[in-house]
Amino acid sequence: MSELLKKNKRFVDFTIAVNPLGPSRKVKQSLRKGIKKIGIFPDNDIEYLKRNICTRESIPEDSILFGYGSTFLLRLLIHIRRPENILLLTPLSRKRAEIFENADSTLYSFPLVKEKNFIIDSQKFIMATASADFIYLANPHDITGTIIPLEEIERLIDESEKQNKTLVIDEAYGEFAGVKSPVAHVVCTHSVFIVRTFSTFHGLAGLRAGYIIGPQTQINTMRTCMIPPQLHTLAFKGAAISLKDKGHYKRTIQFIENEKDYIVSKLSPLRGITISNTKCNFLLICFENRNITVKEKLLHYGILIDDYQDGNENYLIRLPVKTHKENAYIVKRLKAILENS
Repeated sequence: MSELLKKNKRFVDFTIAVNPLGPSRKVKQSLRKGIKKIGIFPDNDIEYLKRNICTRESIPEDSILFGYGSTFLLRLLIHIRRPENILLLTPLSRKRAEIFENADSTLYSFPLVKEKNFIIDSQKFIMATASADFIYLANPHDITGTIIPLEEIERLIDESEKQNKTLVIDEAYGEFAGVKSPVAHVVCTHSVFIVRTFSTFHGLAGLRAGYIIGPQTQINTMRTCMIPPQLHTLAFKGAAISLKDKGHYKRTIQFIENEKDYIVSKLSPLRGITISNTKCNFLLICFENRNITVKEKLLHYGILIDDYQDGNENYLIRLPVKTHKENAYIVKRLKAILENS
């Protein structure tokens, strides 16, 4: 792989599914002005952002904790809880897989499959939780785009509370899909948490900002394990401005829908694939030929992708929406690969 990347001085990274428009113009303007405050501790910005989120969600300020990205906060929670057995929805994204593989825990999977449209059978999932003391759910799912309805999520919350299990709901892609969050329910529990990030929808991956919401006693325990503040001034400023920019939200959703329509219109006539149009900022492509090596073939063109297998060993690639130029490029290469297979 490294040799191929050396030959391709320019490559397009489709392994990262973030906002194709990047941060909003208002955020960029704010960050330029914020440089003047780089020598000041960000306490005021922390409180402003915290109040903003807590007011929107109608939750106590002690129920939220900011950190150096959702990945950091997940690692911290696992370190504190020290679970023996973790239940995961699979396929699992590369970044999340690294977190759990490095945990000193036994991992159990609950596979999503194409033949069932990647829908979760809640009753079977609840039965599967019997083998775990820590449950991780991405809602929407970051590979398949599966969305668990609010009433089902709340049922899972109640069941995890009854069984005294830790439940983590990862809402990294929630803003793309307009998912209703059980946040009001979560802050009243004993061991249920929601993790969110400003990296994906808000396009602030370079600032590494995220937060976790949960019961106040558990959040305070996490807070004592951190040296505050965990984010720098520009991260808080960018996050606060981005949350208020409704115009950028509308432009993002419209752009993604237009580009997904374009990609689907170009690829759907091709034989050998099935395209799932998720409500997130990516499409899921399933290949009928399970032995096809799309990842290696795209790499020759300087295109990086992640590929996966579902519970029935169907071959999948997640195709994030990028700029139109980048989308057109991968469409062209995928068509060539499929037509010559």
